[in-house]
Amino acid sequence: MRYLFLIVFLLHVFNIASYCQNSFDRSVSEKELNNEKGSKYIKKAIDFGKQALEKKDEVSAVFFLKKAYDKTNSIGQKEGAAIVALEIATVLSKAYPTDKRTSDFALEMLESVVSQTKDIQLLAKTFAIAIFYESKNDVKLQKRANKVVLNTKFANDKFLRQKKEEEEYQEKLRVEASTVRIEKEALKDLTSTVSDLKDVKELLSAKMEQNEKVMKNMSRDNLIKEAILGKNQRLIDSISFEAAIDSIIIDSNNFELEKKDSELKLKESQRNLFLALAGLVLLIAGFIYYRFMLASTYNKRLEEKNAIIEQEKHRSEELLLNILPEEVANELKRSGKVAAQQYTHTTILFADFVNFSQISKALSPQDLVKDLDHCFSKFDAVTGKFGVEKIKTIGDAYMCAAGVPVKMENHAEAAVNTAIGFISVLKEWNVERLKNNQLPFNIRVGLHSGSVCAGVVGTKKFVFDIWGDAVNIASR
Repeated sequence: MRYLFLIVFLLHVFNIASYCQNSFDRSVSEKELNNEKGSKYIKKAIDFGKQALEKKDEVSAVFFLKKAYDKTNSIGQKEGAAIVALEIATVLSKAYPTDKRTSDFALEMLESVVSQTKDIQLLAKTFAIAIFYESKNDVKLQKRANKVVLNTKFANDKFLRQKKEEEEYQEKLRVEASTVRIEKEALKDLTSTVSDLKDVKELLSAKMEQNEKVMKNMSRDNLIKEAILGKNQRLIDSISFEAAIDSIIIDSNNFELEKKDSELKLKESQRNLFLALAGLVLLIAGFIYYRFMLASTYNKRLEEKNAIIEQEKHRSEELLLNILPEEVANELKRSGKVAAQQYTHTTILFADFVNFSQISKALSPQDLVKDLDHCFSKFDAVTGKFGVEKIKTIGDAYMCAAGVPVKMENHAEAAVNTAIGFISVLKEWNVERLKNNQLPFNIRVGLHSGSVCAGVVGTKKFVFDIWGDAVNIASR
């Protein structure tokens, strides 16, 4: 029973340690976020939200993603706010969240997209994400996601319907303008014909007045002849007038025929327009589906590339930590350089092998390097045990320091324990070497406490080094 309780306690401690290791430092990220402005603020808030999701800290993820949306919404650009809301919903859906608060916030962002944009592509992406949440096993979540799906369809249909009505109205105005132009031209022709008839009438009236004057001066026979001629002339004029009337009637009939023909052409153009709109709708739907599939493929490739980049970044950070102390490496990543610092309370340790020249002559290069690697690896383990920082190796010499770059109150004690550890390692190893008839490795150790200056010099092959009298005295 006691062993069972001990096992449960150890598992609980392991879980707490794992949680602390994987937790997301929200306060530090929030301070860093407050130093940004504008688009950089929005981008960094989204990045912090993604990082929190990777650490399974969904509360912090919602906190930073909401800050990104609120910042965009405060600018007053609805289209921009819709784009950011869609990006947030996409990030949350890809993380496959289990927290109901996270799912509700994602659906809230989708509702914001529907209310703030008319862009078909944004609505299509919103529709796809809402379908994803509609497939979940949560009834309330399904109802809210279904509402977003219906609103997205309604907004898309409403936009297409308004666009179609506007195009039909423009076509109607164009046809009416064409009809009015034709009627104006016909009216102009009729006005011209009536004007011509008035001129004929005035000419006939002038001739009649002239004939009346002539008739007064003629004899009876001449009056009879003139009367006959006048009658014939009036008959001719009557026939001409009737011909003009017939011409007007013919023109009027032609106008009616042209009007009916234009109406037939209008109906035919409306039918062709309807067919063209139907084809356009099918084309747009196909294009939306194609873009959706293309975006899915692109997002998948982007995730793979991001994973590779993250892996390479982790490798480069490990390599940098293997070259420089952790505090120095972090400062180098932040600012691109490392400022030199003065450390007052430190202890420097130098260790080199006795009669190394004779040992190196007796061993092959491969065996010599192998033995040095064995010793220095053991020394690295000892310095790590007592919190002493390894500075560098110079040939057969090993240099380390306590209190640099992390301050230590017991720096001298840690350095002495490290020296004792070095000697113990070599004693154990020399026992085995003597059994195998190999030359033993013995070391000389120099220790000195004092003030040193530390920093990184050069622009290539960075080396963290220390300088000062304490270093020189320890080396001697």
